[in-house]
Amino acid sequence: MLKMKVVASSLDQSSVLETRSNHEISDLILKHIDELAHHFAALSHPLRLRVLCCLLNQSEQRANVSELVKATGMQQASLSQLLARMKEDGLVEGVRSGRMIFYHIPNPKIIELLKHCKDIFCQNGEEK
Repeated sequence: MLKMKVVASSLDQSSVLETRSNHEISDLILKHIDELAHHFAALSHPLRLRVLCCLLNQSEQRANVSELVKATGMQQASLSQLLARMKEDGLVEGVRSGRMIFYHIPNPKIIELLKHCKDIFCQNGEEK
């Protein structure tokens, strides 16, 4: 009888430890939930994703407006407006080099997230 109580007691403790670690993980996520929601909202537009994927696929992970127009098929005026909004949301930054502005993704978390999305949804340029 005593052995059964010890086994039951150790099972209860492992459940508590498991639950605790799940709660700790949840607490970590909850601490960053506003940031996460902001990023997902900013990424929810297909054209924004297209621009970000184009930037990610560039050899130096940066491009000017002309290169992005060519890569996305968007009109320059529309793309410029979109880039301005993306700058406000922190998705891209522009760095001036002479007369050109080169855009890149400044946040390594966004780069990592996009790479994971690519791994999950695409394989060799094909949809999974």
